[in-house]
Amino acid sequence: LRLGTIFGNSVGMRFHTAINKFCYQAAFEKSLTVWKQNYTQVRPYLGINDAQTAFIIAINNKEKMKGTFNVLTGNYSLNDIIDSIQCLKKVQIEWTDTPLLNQYSYNVNYDKIKQLGYIPCDSLEWEIGHTLKLLKHN
Repeated sequence: LRLGTIFGNSVGMRFHTAINKFCYQAAFEKSLTVWKQNYTQVRPYLGINDAQTAFIIAINNKEKMKGTFNVLTGNYSLNDIIDSIQCLKKVQIEWTDTPLLNQYSYNVNYDKIKQLGYIPCDSLEWEIGHTLKLLKHN
């Protein structure tokens, strides 16, 4: 399985990925630091629950697991992520310039794992809201 960038709550939550980093910044009243050049670029993301579902499907379909299977909840741009946060909490954005070092936009196709019954159920908006609540209470 080739997993998209994980988002959502977990024991080993990473805060250097865009969704979780922005949730952290928003929860603690910090400006979201956004590279101007990357605002509309798209990347593959995977909700933590969808990742678990994909592993169960892979285990239950061992004989069909030939090759690489992309797994994601959706292809989201920074614009999509920021809009989802803004719907829940007003945040300031701190725009920064950066050289584009391997910062390519790309959509990932995950039809292959869908043929085994994978249906993404995680919601970007719901997971962001849940993460903001969790961080606010801690």
